[in-house]
Amino acid sequence: PGRDLWEFRSLYGVWRAAYLAAALLPRRTRWRALFAAAAVLAAGLPVLNLLTTQAHLGVTLRVGAWGVAGVDLAVLATAPVFATLAWGRSWRRTASKQVAVAEAG
Repeated sequence: PGRDLWEFRSLYGVWRAAYLAAALLPRRTRWRALFAAAAVLAAGLPVLNLLTTQAHLGVTLRVGAWGVAGVDLAVLATAPVFATLAWGRSWRRTASKQVAVAEAG
């Protein structure tokens, strides 16, 4: 199959996996897991591009292909955002538990 079919199947496969994860994971961990997965995937996409194409970020920045480089940079910039959201969901749960214990005790 061609690259376009591979990209189509990958996109919808990831959507299906996210839907199943959201449906099957316990409510308290659902968002944290999805945000963490998004952070890993966003950080990994430019690395995958580096390993599989000749138009990776190092090349596109050097030759001034800003459209292609911009996609990699934008995806890479979302990785820490998703990681922060995943950490924030974890921290909020811990803080809520500590408040509940303090109020009960």
